[in-house]
Amino acid sequence: MRVHARRFYNFAGLEMFKAKCRPAIWEPIFAVAVGQRFTPHLLYAVADAFSDRSVPSTIARAMLGAVRQELRWAGAGIVRRGRSSV
Repeated sequence: MRVHARRFYNFAGLEMFKAKCRPAIWEPIFAVAVGQRFTPHLLYAVADAFSDRSVPSTIARAMLGAVRQELRWAGAGIVRRGRSSV
């Protein structure tokens, strides 16, 4: 899930923040589901369990963040290509 969800959530930022608190132990959290696919219903349930706001608001915020990241990546690619052709 982390591989696909990193476009929508900053796991690295969360881990850096938690490391500043110097926890004595790290406790992993697992999402367990029946079946082989991560369904929209399951995604909704996970978002509801870990969010401090409504699920639609959480999803909208995550999608906006993903679009911003894609634009940054696209802009960086354009800049790199532009510099290399000069």
